[in-house]
Amino acid sequence: MKPILLFILPILALSFNTSIDGNKSNTVIEKYMGEKFYSLRKGTKYGFINTKGEWIIEPKFDYAYAFDKNGFAQVKLNDRWGHINPKAEWVIKPKFDENWVDAYRAEFNGKQGMMDTKGDWIIAPRYDETAYEFDKNGLIRVKFNGKWGIMNAKGEWVIEPGFDSVWYSGKNNLAKVKLNGKWGIVDAKGERILEPQYDAVRSFGKNGSLPAKVNGKWGIVDVKGNWILEPQYDDIDGFNKYDLASVRLNEKWGIINTKGDWILELKYDSRDAFGTVDDKGVWTPLVAEPQTPFSFNENGFTNIRLDGKYGLINTKRRYGCQTTV
Repeated sequence: MKPILLFILPILALSFNTSIDGNKSNTVIEKYMGEKFYSLRKGTKYGFINTKGEWIIEPKFDYAYAFDKNGFAQVKLNDRWGHINPKAEWVIKPKFDENWVDAYRAEFNGKQGMMDTKGDWIIAPRYDETAYEFDKNGLIRVKFNGKWGIMNAKGEWVIEPGFDSVWYSGKNNLAKVKLNGKWGIVDAKGERILEPQYDAVRSFGKNGSLPAKVNGKWGIVDVKGNWILEPQYDDIDGFNKYDLASVRLNEKWGIINTKGDWILELKYDSRDAFGTVDDKGVWTPLVAEPQTPFSFNENGFTNIRLDGKYGLINTKRRYGCQTTV
C-alpha cells in the first residue's frame, strides 16, 4: 500500500496545484476516524486531504503539522499556534507563540514550558528552552538561566540545571553531561559518576559503556572510567547486544569485541554503500548510508563492502551471499 501512496501523492500535488512541505512531520501518516490524513499546502494555506485527494479540512491555516498519536494536529493561524481535531474543531485555541507536535512544548512571552491537550500548563513557561517531549520515563531536558538539567512531569528537578548540555538515557539511568567543553557521566540523581574529561562522546552502549574521544582518538570507557577499548581509533560506535563495536582506523572499518579481539579485521572500505538481502539471498544495494556501520540484524548478519563487492556476513565471518553490484 505504501508504494502506491508514494506514487499518488505527487500527482495529487500537481492536480491541486499544491506542494507538500519538506518538513518530515508533514509526511507522517496517521489513522484517524478510519482514514489517513495528509497535511498539504494549496497556494499559501495549509489543510488536510485523505487518500482520495479530497479536502477533509480546507486549506485555511498559515502552517499545519501532521496529526499526532493523540489525534490532534498543530496548526498556525494569524501567527499563533493551537491544536485541532480531525473535525477541524479547536482543542486548544491559537494563543501560543510557538508549539511543536507530540510533546506539546509551548512558548509564551519568550519563555517555554509544557502543556497538555486541554491547554493547561504541566510545566509553566518560565524556562529558556525545553526538549520537544517527555521521554518514556516521564523526564525532559530543560534549560534554565543558561544551563541544562532534567525535570520530571511534576516540574521537579531530577538533575539540577548546571550543565552546558545534558542527555539522559533511561535504559542505563545515566546521563552524559557537558561542562566547560568536556563530557562526563552523572546518574539519575545528578551525582557525578565520571567527571567531565572527554572531548566528545556518543550514545551509551551496552551496560552503560560510552564511546569517548580524547586527544583526537576514540575508545570506549565503562562507568568506572576504565577503558574497555583504548582511545586509538579514528571513529567508533558503542557496543551492541552482541558485545561488538564497529571501528575505523586509517580509512578502514572492522568489528571488535569487548576483549579487543577482531571479529572482522580492519580491511573494509567504507559504510557508504550497504544493502539488504532477502530470504532468497537476493541483494539490494541502498543509496543512503546507514547510521551505524556493521549493524547486525536479529539473525546476526550485517552488510559489508570489500574491494568493490558487496556481501552479507555473520559474527563468525561466514558469508551469507556475495555480489558484484
